[in-house]
Amino acid sequence: MLKLAMSSTCCVVIPIYKAALSQTEIASLKRCLNILSNYPVIFITHPDLNCSVYEKICEQSPQKTSYLYFAAAYFASLYNYNLLLFSSEFYQRFKLFDYILIHQLDAYVFDNQLAFWCQQNYDYIGAPWTTFIRGGGGGGTHGGKWRLLPAQNKNILGIDQPCT
Repeated sequence: MLKLAMSSTCCVVIPIYKAALSQTEIASLKRCLNILSNYPVIFITHPDLNCSVYEKICEQSPQKTSYLYFAAAYFASLYNYNLLLFSSEFYQRFKLFDYILIHQLDAYVFDNQLAFWCQQNYDYIGAPWTTFIRGGGGGGTHGGKWRLLPAQNKNILGIDQPCT
């Protein structure tokens, strides 16, 4: 169960699937924790991942972080990870928030304009959706109103089932 000390309309979700990080991923994580320090940061992963590298980096930050765990199968391939992001199960875990920002560690946060973009009341901000990218939207950083995304995702892919 996710318990947060601070209240917010938005949280930063960082998917993690490997125990070792490159230097650029470490820089991305540190920058995200520093710049978006006024938002809850929630790592999503599976219970078997050794998260000690992430925990060590987070110890150097005043940022409060939490972990949410999903089935390991969701992190076994890009296709399965996209199934997670397109499932109602994923978004229901963030029902405390109006918005979520999904920050991949291949992206870099330059400035904290998250409150501004949440106030714009957009349903989705990120890479354009195309019909040839199954899972669409690209990587990097994207966000939106979590309550709208599962219905949109189901319409786009015709799926809403757990990964097995």
